[in-house]
Amino acid sequence: MLTGVKGENRCRVLTGRKFFVSGEYVGLPLIRWSVFCWCGLLLLAFCSPAEARHLKVYSPQTGAKGEIEFAYWLDYFAETDLPLSGLSMERDGLFRHTLEIEYGVTDDWTMALYGDWEDAVGETLKYVQTRLESKHRLFRPGEQIVEATLYLEYAIPRHSYEEHHELEAKLLLQRAIGPLVVRLNPVVEQAIRGDEGFELGYEAGVYAAATPNITPGVEFFGALGPARNFDPRQMQQHSIGPVVKIRWGELTGEFGAQFGITRGSDDMVVKVIISFAIEPH
Repeated sequence: MLTGVKGENRCRVLTGRKFFVSGEYVGLPLIRWSVFCWCGLLLLAFCSPAEARHLKVYSPQTGAKGEIEFAYWLDYFAETDLPLSGLSMERDGLFRHTLEIEYGVTDDWTMALYGDWEDAVGETLKYVQTRLESKHRLFRPGEQIVEATLYLEYAIPRHSYEEHHELEAKLLLQRAIGPLVVRLNPVVEQAIRGDEGFELGYEAGVYAAATPNITPGVEFFGALGPARNFDPRQMQQHSIGPVVKIRWGELTGEFGAQFGITRGSDDMVVKVIISFAIEPH
């Protein structure tokens, strides 16, 4: 239930940020965000498959201009028979760590820098890759039937981990339906070079605030395989699981688990995301 959670407070607990929803919003000039979209699509046209990294359903909302956010991400592969990405080792018992810093370039455009590390059973902690992220908001609440943001991410992996650089594009969609907030992130994943085409996936979630600072929900993740020829259904990656977001002042915690429902999925993965935002003065 969303009793007593309205307007700005409702959006704040769902995203961990304030955002402006009243007054006149001019929006991006058409040519500006159109060029941004086409640049991403052209890059994807000359790439080959990659693999998703984290269990995160993104909100289309962006931080205020000048806002800085620090985050720590943890994925724990509690039970899985799948191999470690790019390596012959299993990833059962693997801890995947990420440090992130995000900056609000404008009220509708944020950029972020990530560093990823992996700690496999019997191995030392290893640096995996650096990632660059850009999010550009296209529609704010009330402008269209859904809120929408274009997301682009470029990964530069350590050569021994992955041979090619990778590009990922998402459309971050959100709509409030009564007491629920529904999110969908269609995903296109690529590795620079090669001619195998691109892979498709999805990230989705349904959330309802229990209190102004606690928001439980259910999330879904999937990878269908190459767009030219999807993987057999049981070899695709599909999972479902609970999540809860808790807010303490400017500190936000996101805790959840995913349970695989196909043979191509990890059986159980636990996720934790802790973020801290410094708002501009």
